[in-house]
Amino acid sequence: MGVLENILAELRETRAQVQELSARLDGLATTPAPAEHMDIKQAASFLSLSQATIRKGCNQGRIPHYSAGKGAKLYFKRIELQAYMERGHRQTADAEAMHVMRGAHRRAS
Repeated sequence: MGVLENILAELRETRAQVQELSARLDGLATTPAPAEHMDIKQAASFLSLSQATIRKGCNQGRIPHYSAGKGAKLYFKRIELQAYMERGHRQTADAEAMHVMRGAHRRAS
């Protein structure tokens, strides 16, 4: 085999390696990074709960969330929802106290 044939064989091998690496990179590029913030639909999917259950948990102070005021859209941070899941959906001491205070306030009204 001559020099030219050796060069062509190496080029074919290099081309195959480049194509393989390109396919791997394409696979990585199509996997988006998870969003840091979610709306209620995404949070419900993430927690495998209904949107109504999410709203109820937010109203009771059990599910960490953000909103611009009463009746406004709810937003969630992925990291806080992960922590919520890791706690086994149990209330923190602060959330429990807030829930008790809200109940006392409603009974007093």
